[in-house]
Amino acid sequence: MRSSNPTGPCGARLWQAVLLSAIVALAGCSDPEQRTGVVSGTVTLDGAPVQAGTVLFMTDDGHGDAAELRAGGAYTLHLRPGTYKVSVSPPPEIDPLSDQAAGADAAAAIPSKYHDLGSSGLTAEVEGGNNTYDIAMTSN
Repeated sequence: MRSSNPTGPCGARLWQAVLLSAIVALAGCSDPEQRTGVVSGTVTLDGAPVQAGTVLFMTDDGHGDAAELRAGGAYTLHLRPGTYKVSVSPPPEIDPLSDQAAGADAAAAIPSKYHDLGSSGLTAEVEGGNNTYDIAMTSN
């Protein structure tokens, strides 16, 4: 005869599985490698927003992400905490008939030193939570 007791052998195994899953989930949330920081900011060149291009954040061990610039030079990335090298590159090509044509001059004028992580001279320290990192480039 079967028992309808939920705490019987099958019910106990179910509760153990649920408890183990909760412990694993909570342990993952407390691991600093699993937390992320939201990095946002504005990219400017000689004080003017760069309307088109790509910003890249990369750690020495190869973790990172890239984002396309939005209107006003804005960008947002989700990264794990750490120290990042930063580069800013113009888009490969801008269609003169697109909405981004207004930013073509600023994007094309980004000095080549900013295109490379090794030569840009830009670094950012990312912490868990919200981070603001505005990138102010100069032509000289």
